[in-house]
Amino acid sequence: MVGFYGVDNPPEEKLHEISNLIDMIEFMISFMIRLRDNADALEHSALYDQLTDCKNRKALDWAYTEKLEKYFPLAVVMCDINGLKEINDQKGHDAGDNAIVQTTQTLKSVFGKRHVYRLGGDEFIAVLPNITHQAFQKLLETAKSRLGATASLGTAISGTRDTDFESLLKAADAEMYENKRQYYIVSGNDRRKRSV
Repeated sequence: MVGFYGVDNPPEEKLHEISNLIDMIEFMISFMIRLRDNADALEHSALYDQLTDCKNRKALDWAYTEKLEKYFPLAVVMCDINGLKEINDQKGHDAGDNAIVQTTQTLKSVFGKRHVYRLGGDEFIAVLPNITHQAFQKLLETAKSRLGATASLGTAISGTRDTDFESLLKAADAEMYENKRQYYIVSGNDRRKRSV
């Protein structure tokens, strides 16, 4: 950003005072811009995950603390990456981080960047306000198709305007963990799942 300020037709006898005043104004403006930029950077680091650049748990808590009526119907999709421990153990943590980033990119591309939150580790949530059941099912099918067996999903959608957010989270979380359990049974890694 480039800006200019100045004084038109200053009286000659006041040039020295005006010059000092301009210097002080320049300092104040540049100081305020630095404060603003630092505040923006601090807010971003507080509300966004460093690895994936999607919003974090704190941002989720801030976004959905009030009544959910204005978001009705509200849908949530919980997502947990399958086999991340094996990826980390066999290929290293860089490969694990890459799996996390790839999953995030898929979720963002399907549900939209502003709706995806990383809750921690390999667990994510997409929160979709004001969405119809039909539109939600379409997005869910797309997500399942793109993620395949790399992640387990659990979903919930508000049935009434007074459905609370915690109930939606619990329902989606329970379904996600059941799908994850089934994944490890089918893949023959049930012993690993019990140890987590």
